[in-house]
Amino acid sequence: MATEHLERLRQSLRLRGLQTSLVELDEEAPFLHLPDMQAGVHIQNVSDSLEEGEPFFVWSGGLSIAPVRHVESAAERIVYVIFCKRYP
Repeated sequence: MATEHLERLRQSLRLRGLQTSLVELDEEAPFLHLPDMQAGVHIQNVSDSLEEGEPFFVWSGGLSIAPVRHVESAAERIVYVIFCKRYP
């Protein structure tokens, strides 16, 4: 289920010009690697987590981005953060 949410987010980010990598490790929940546009390295991860019973996209530090039902809003916020270098 988490992979489905992340794949939809990944597609939305791609449409906005941001290439990400979906990472699926055996012992961890899947997550997206996000690039630093200036340095060309990956600097943030996005995964999903339950908050008050609703799945949310969250930064690697645990801060909420948006509910997974709002993929487009989440993508807009992520692009803003990555391109403006305003890390949570």
